[in-house]
Amino acid sequence: MQASTWRQELTELLEAAAAAFVDFWKRDMVQVGLAVLMFLALAAPLLVVILLLWYLDYTGWRPERGFYTIGISSESFVSQARFLAAASLVFRARESSAVDLLASECDSSRDSGS
Repeated sequence: MQASTWRQELTELLEAAAAAFVDFWKRDMVQVGLAVLMFLALAAPLLVVILLLWYLDYTGWRPERGFYTIGISSESFVSQARFLAAASLVFRARESSAVDLLASECDSSRDSGS
């Protein structure tokens, strides 16, 4: 073998290996990169929300009284509070009358059984 022949063969081998690597990179690794970029694009809205909530917690911000009253007038709020209070009283009255009725039935069954 001549010295120039093996150098030429080695050069051709390295060029073929480099070409194979570039072909592999273009064909397969670009797909991996696109998949990673798609994942980041789909995760971006969630990351923005998480970062916003983290920032609000970091600054110590807390909602105060009247923070979320958009669209609620004070009159409708008062009428809603009155309705809920009345409903609660009616429920308690029904509950106490049912308990009294049950207790009286238990007492009457004890008296008749003795």
